[in-house]
Amino acid sequence: MSVPADGNTQLAGATQLYKHDVETGERRVHDFGPDRIPGEFVFVPAHAGADEDEGWLVGLVIDTARDTTDFIVLDARAFEAPPVASVRLGHRIPPGFHGNWFPADESTGMG
Repeated sequence: MSVPADGNTQLAGATQLYKHDVETGERRVHDFGPDRIPGEFVFVPAHAGADEDEGWLVGLVIDTARDTTDFIVLDARAFEAPPVASVRLGHRIPPGFHGNWFPADESTGMG
């Protein structure tokens, strides 16, 4: 998630997500657009043994104009591209809400 240059503690204007390559120093940017504030995104590998970036980035994006939140899925290899999926949630989930990704338990079928 990005923090606006003015240091606004409400993160108003923080519409971008950054991806840094620590080896090359390259920085890629995904901008969600005006009034859309991304939270923390989590990497989900495509399968066990997946290559770096072979998978998806999933996270929540608050739409401050509509007072709703979208669950967003980005292709990690096409970071700047539009989301591969977006699910509109009917209410606003507050910034800082955390979630975790757990592989499904084969014995119970639950994640």
